[in-house]
Amino acid sequence: MNTEIQLPTVVQSATLKLSENAIGTFGALTESAVDFGFSATNLSKEGTAVIINAINADGSKKKYILSKELSKLYKAGEIQLNHLFDLDVRTGPGDSGETVNVICKPAQEIKVSASKVRNNAKPFAPKVTMTDEQIKALVNVEY
Repeated sequence: MNTEIQLPTVVQSATLKLSENAIGTFGALTESAVDFGFSATNLSKEGTAVIINAINADGSKKKYILSKELSKLYKAGEIQLNHLFDLDVRTGPGDSGETVNVICKPAQEIKVSASKVRNNAKPFAPKVTMTDEQIKALVNVEY
């Protein structure tokens, strides 16, 4: 099962189908990184995704894109780089067929007690939005 996520304008597509399962956390996937690189233009432009390059000792880089919501929070100063290490990274195909790594904000689950819901169960009764006159007009259609 794939999840569709909305991305800022750094990627051509407005949406990207991400894998349902994470490939790991940002922290675990970047353990070998000696530096993190950012694009000043990318950080300053409103509406673009924040891109983080994890740079290894040999100079090789791996690009990570913050989701639209995380990018907004990052640019607003509500989160910093050190807040991202426990977040999941999911992948999806980019516009050129390359694999895109997206750091995603965890979903917040709301729980409701199943026993309370069952104990208060009621039969489904849709609301009628038609008046008696409208119903009669439907029934008494002449051909």
